[in-house]
Amino acid sequence: MFSNWFSGDEEECYERSPHKGHIDRLGSRLQELQYASEVIRQHLHEWLRIASHFKRRTRLPAPHAEIVRQYVSERIRGLSPGRSRVLQASVRIFLEADERGRFRRRIDCPPPTPAWFSPILAQYLQFVRSHRGLAQRTAKKYTRQLSVFSQYLEDVGISQLGGITPSHVREFYENGTHNRPRRSYGSTLRVFFRWAAIQNGLPDSLCDAVPRPRQYST
Repeated sequence: MFSNWFSGDEEECYERSPHKGHIDRLGSRLQELQYASEVIRQHLHEWLRIASHFKRRTRLPAPHAEIVRQYVSERIRGLSPGRSRVLQASVRIFLEADERGRFRRRIDCPPPTPAWFSPILAQYLQFVRSHRGLAQRTAKKYTRQLSVFSQYLEDVGISQLGGITPSHVREFYENGTHNRPRRSYGSTLRVFFRWAAIQNGLPDSLCDAVPRPRQYST
């Protein structure tokens, strides 16, 4: 689809890449969003670099994985701040986009919600809106944090609520792979787990696995 955007060895590499379909979907998405041609070209070439770097992997790593941080650190060495931002955006888009080519256009937007979790999230939000009078700001917070958590679960191979264990919850807090402090996720996850326990029979131990801030007496 984008063969004419490459030349020489790069075109052959693009045609043979196991991630060609992913590159094509993302390139088409940028065209739909009316990105400038030069910006699309920069992204396409960076995506081909990423695809070639991780070509031996059957599944692309998560955007926050250590090997991705190492890759970005090496790639931006010596680049201008502007070019570094474009490169980092390319990496994030390529590794974060879902099977339909959807991705966050701004870094502070909610991440894509995994397909298996979307109906669960919708049902949960409807419940808290009906029974708690959920404010729009709180709904955005729940959506963002639960989407991050569900994406983490998918990254470690979990695609159903019944597969979540207390160790998954603890690892989510401990591995430090998210930009914002995960302590702020505590109330969101505990309320969600209580609801899920009633609706889907999840064990109460999931709530207990969510760290609580230490209380100090004065």
